[in-house]
Amino acid sequence: MGTMSATPPKTPQPGAGEIGLRITMRLHEPSGPTELVGVLETLTTVRKRTGEIVYFDPQHVVAWRIV
Repeated sequence: MGTMSATPPKTPQPGAGEIGLRITMRLHEPSGPTELVGVLETLTTVRKRTGEIVYFDPQHVVAWRIV
């Protein structure tokens, strides 16, 4: 058997504490998997490097991390 990590598991999607941070996330949308990288502006929007605001459904987030 493997050992358990002392690090608590992440929430399924970024929360209010991550707003303003640069994140990367993987989404499984109806059109297929998508990668999104940028600054989390709200709990449903990310500002990409180009300045474009991208809306996402938090229910589609399958993985994310702060970068």
